[in-house]
Amino acid sequence: TSLYRYAAFDDPNYSAYGISNDQIKWQFKYNAGYEHAFFGDYKTSIQLFGQTIAGRPFSYTMTEAATDSTGRSPSFGTILNTSNYLMYVPTGPDDPKVVYDSDTTKQQLDDYINNSVLSKYRGQVAPRNIDTSKSRTRLDLHFEQEIPTFVGRSRISLFADVYNFLNLLNSKWGISEQVAFPQNVSLVKVQCLDGSGHPSTTSTACVTYKYSANSATGIAKPNQSLTTPVTNSLYLIRI
Repeated sequence: TSLYRYAAFDDPNYSAYGISNDQIKWQFKYNAGYEHAFFGDYKTSIQLFGQTIAGRPFSYTMTEAATDSTGRSPSFGTILNTSNYLMYVPTGPDDPKVVYDSDTTKQQLDDYINNSVLSKYRGQVAPRNIDTSKSRTRLDLHFEQEIPTFVGRSRISLFADVYNFLNLLNSKWGISEQVAFPQNVSLVKVQCLDGSGHPSTTSTACVTYKYSANSATGIAKPNQSLTTPVTNSLYLIRI
């Protein structure tokens, strides 16, 4: 099922307690308006409507370094969900529970932990959804002008709406970027080692984790991409 395949967990037989993928921790909504008759008693109206909203949460996970011929994880015994194991956060560079494929990986991971929310969870498995994607601010503009019809005192109103007005001013503003579904960021590849330092199997105990970078460029900030539909991040003008 999707829940088994995509959800972050520390034990695949049980759901991991924690923050919901859909939680919006906070948001602010605001509006401002101005109305004035510049020409006779024909009103000109300008309205701004906006909101700033927190980003969606995401989990830090680790990916099985190598699966067997059936796609099953030799370390954890699961299949289909081998990149969703909630990450164990080392106590420091010399944590006896973790070894590394290189000193570079060790230093990069330690630096990342020190500069992220993971620093609060050293020596334990990080709970699910402890970090959040970027917040987003969106403003919509409404402009309306009354004009005469020259039929008695009647008048009509012409209007224009600009949705996501900030994106009209600057293509980098008003965009919605989030960690993509299923909202898991796998910082490292993991391999379980037995007491002799050899790769463990489903029938031998996992004594030590061996971490390696899960990216050719090393351990870096998670990629946040435009949410779908991408029109959420574009401006739209209606007249």
